[in-house]
Amino acid sequence: MININKVLRYGFIWGIVAVVLALLNIFLRPIVGPVFSALDSVGLSLPWFGVMMAGVHYGARSGIKGWLTSLLGGALSGLIAAVLLVIISAVLAGPFNMNASLITLATAFVLGLFGGFGGEVIDRGW
Repeated sequence: MININKVLRYGFIWGIVAVVLALLNIFLRPIVGPVFSALDSVGLSLPWFGVMMAGVHYGARSGIKGWLTSLLGGALSGLIAAVLLVIISAVLAGPFNMNASLITLATAFVLGLFGGFGGEVIDRGW
C-alpha cells in the first residue's frame, strides 16, 4: 500500500529543491558554465537530481517494505516534484508548451521509478 501522505510530502520537499536547483542553474551558468555544459552534454541537469531524490527519499523512508510500493511511490513522488517544476517554468519562462511539459512529467515518472528502486536498495542495506 502506498503512503500518499509521504508521497505528497517527499514530492513537495524535493520539488522545491528542484525549483531552487533550476534557479541556481539559471543564475550560476555565467560563473560556472563549463561544469553545466559538461552536464548538459550527457543529458543531466541539476533539477532532475531533485526529481530523482524524491523517489529515493520515498523508497528509503516510506516505512513500507516492498519493491512495488517503493517503485510506484517513488514514481509518484518524482511526478509531484516535476509538477512543481512545470508550474514554475510556466510562470517564469513565458508561453506554456504542453508537449515539453508532458515529456517532462513522463520522464519524471520513470526517473522516480529508478529513484524508488534505489531507495528500496538503501532501505534493505544492500
